[in-house]
Amino acid sequence: MGRPARIRRLSAAAARRRRWIGRGFGSIKDSGTLCLFLLEKAQLKLVPGGAFGGDKGVRISYVAALSTLQDEMEKIKEATTLLKQRVAV
Repeated sequence: MGRPARIRRLSAAAARRRRWIGRGFGSIKDSGTLCLFLLEKAQLKLVPGGAFGGDKGVRISYVAALSTLQDEMEKIKEATTLLKQRVAV
């Protein structure tokens, strides 16, 4: 496989992973707080969007295999369910 064909294949795979991850998030109000929460509850390191000019998102490396990303997105879903639970008063 020639270099240009390999680059196109890798770029296409990265684009698929990026689109897949993008479907997993809803609205983010404070990316710094969310990143700290996910570090504590899911042991995942994300970068707050504020570091890149917008606090309504987070940065995730999607260079890993899709199966790894799927496992980590599942951890995010599990952790964020804790945010939705109500406290009895």
